[in-house]
Amino acid sequence: MAPPFNSAGSFTTYEFQGGALRGLGLGGGIFFAGQVQNTNTNNGQLPGWAQTDLVAYYKWGPLPGAAECENLFDRQFYYTINNPFSVQPATSRTIVGSLSVKF
Repeated sequence: MAPPFNSAGSFTTYEFQGGALRGLGLGGGIFFAGQVQNTNTNNGQLPGWAQTDLVAYYKWGPLPGAAECENLFDRQFYYTINNPFSVQPATSRTIVGSLSVKF
């Protein structure tokens, strides 16, 4: 089983440096992979896929927080694993929040 012939990803963030939004950061990215052979004999294929992720965070003194969303559009796709008779489904839309305390 070979990796996809074409794959790419890009993710970027921007953090406001002044004014009322100072400390707020926003970001997003997209990742994709082309069609992949699922067997060593090239008789099975998984279609290509694309995934969009977003992030927002706020640095506020000792209490920074963040929220992330993976697979924003809840697309259903599959990854190949090291078994020609099995594939791994992608995780559905996932939203994670976090709050930290710095001391």
